[in-house]
Amino acid sequence: MTSASLVRGWCPDLFAPMAAKDGLLVRIRPPLGRLTAAQLHVVAEMAESGGNGVIELTNRANLQLRGFSPSSVSAARERAVKSGLTLADEAAERRSALIVSPLAGLDPECAADTLVCAQALRKTVAEAVDLAVLPGKFGFAVDGGGYFPTGLLAGDIVLRARNDGWAVCCGHATTEPASVMNAVGAAVRVARMVALRHPDRARPARIPETGLSLLEEAGLVACSLRVEAVRRPPTVGRLPEGTLGLAVPFGRMHVATLRTLADHLARCDDAVLRLTPWRSVVLAGPSLPGGTMLIDDPTDPRLRVQACTGPGGCARAQVDVAQDALALAMDVPRGRTLHVSGCPKGCAHPGRADVTLCAQSGGYDVIPDGRAGDMPWRSGVGREEIVALLRRLWKERPDVTGERRDA
Repeated sequence: MTSASLVRGWCPDLFAPMAAKDGLLVRIRPPLGRLTAAQLHVVAEMAESGGNGVIELTNRANLQLRGFSPSSVSAARERAVKSGLTLADEAAERRSALIVSPLAGLDPECAADTLVCAQALRKTVAEAVDLAVLPGKFGFAVDGGGYFPTGLLAGDIVLRARNDGWAVCCGHATTEPASVMNAVGAAVRVARMVALRHPDRARPARIPETGLSLLEEAGLVACSLRVEAVRRPPTVGRLPEGTLGLAVPFGRMHVATLRTLADHLARCDDAVLRLTPWRSVVLAGPSLPGGTMLIDDPTDPRLRVQACTGPGGCARAQVDVAQDALALAMDVPRGRTLHVSGCPKGCAHPGRADVTLCAQSGGYDVIPDGRAGDMPWRSGVGREEIVALLRRLWKERPDVTGERRDA
């Protein structure tokens, strides 16, 4: 275990786990966000024998396992390397944080060379030892568009498909499109600028205004990127080319569900599970594995709520927010999102939600159109008052949101 181990704020992996109330957290970054049926069985065994059997889907298209000890992490790491789930080199593994369009290779509207681009980028970054000093949460994305349109995938450096090639996007700036290998080389040069010329280690995803200067420092011709809201289509239910999107409540499942998925995949012609950055999975088959908590209905109200692990897994959490979120789910209108957070960190939903409830010792802080750490509109609201207040907010959200922002 390295000196980075147990440090909060680091994206935990099998080399540098993170301490939590229920043990050590580890994350697995499957190559290109894909796992075979055999690899799913390996993950299930790792979670059951070394952890507490909980497997979480993350917003970086990773798998997070909970409840490990230092010795069980070591054993899991050996199994992950042997099965191709993790690179053997610690630094190269950390640099391999890469989100890829989930339907690449299946969706005919997704750029045909998306997987070629992603594989080339992953290999080049893994071999670039000078990128070892990149910030811990630094990540790349390869966005081929299609059913999930370009602009949905987020990263510090994003390779985005255009009609005539691949553009390098960094913060609020972009280059002209180029060939796959030229774009991959350009993306790595930009990453080197972050590693070498920015000792504050600021990430472009967090400070997008730095993107233009980073591209220019890398010797690229760049311009401002027009930032527009991109509507995300349903991630659950019937997807293009006979694929099926599935989710679990709060992106959290147990080994039995993972094994059911693995057994189901083994019977399919395309025995690959694809992870999305929206805490869902995609399989190339029209049927839903039975006997699980998997959700295949895009109108299921449980998809409208987000909640963290709560006091069972986090010392900072105040109450069982998952239970409260499920109780409130039926009242959340379609198209809206309710985030119930155990503390101001807001791990389950880092972005804005239509309404966020942040647990405090005296009840919930209520934050319309914001994040868990934002200034609340109401504080200390008791559970018995929450339902009535939320119903009011769903009806009057524009006025209430304006009042909060002007406060």
